[in-house]
Amino acid sequence: FLLPFYRILSTRKVWWGLGFFSVRLLPQDLAGDLDRRRVLLHFVSSAKPMAACKVTLAVNDVQFADVPLKVVNVSGHVKAGINSISISGSGIPRDLCVGVLVVDRTEDLKLVARLSDDGQGIHDVSAAKALSALMDDKENRDAIVDCATVSLNCPLKRARLVVPCRGADCRHVQCFDALAYLRLNEATVRPLWRCPVCDKDVDV
Repeated sequence: FLLPFYRILSTRKVWWGLGFFSVRLLPQDLAGDLDRRRVLLHFVSSAKPMAACKVTLAVNDVQFADVPLKVVNVSGHVKAGINSISISGSGIPRDLCVGVLVVDRTEDLKLVARLSDDGQGIHDVSAAKALSALMDDKENRDAIVDCATVSLNCPLKRARLVVPCRGADCRHVQCFDALAYLRLNEATVRPLWRCPVCDKDVDV
């Protein structure tokens, strides 16, 4: 999910052990276009699903409760030099790996052009695929679909879709706008990363 939206500049990976680690950020990591530069925490584990696991995250002694183990934007809470990060809570996977990513967010026009040139978006958003998946669901095998109404407006921003997308596990035809979805989730340290249409977890 992340690759079309961000250009990764540097990556630092730390295995979660005692729940505390430190990461050094260089001045150039936080320089550049401040409107586009981001520092993200990316949580990865073989345990599935991780969406239900929420932890207490502390970044340089500033604590945030109920943070999901997904992708978290901590740009406003880090500094050049040594940064201390701690994770605590119950049910944390033993093999949890925390990736500290320094990225630049892709400009909207470049992103739209890139997706158009590739001929594909984040996921295949064809109505035929969504309807096929819907019919494959055993709960819907006896249903007859005569027509499906789809809005061209994003349910998040109430405006026309620019980059339509759905979660990989979504069973509906309706799309939401990927740009609006990204902005909404990166604006908080408690991102939901859930589909605004069906409320399913979206894998990032």
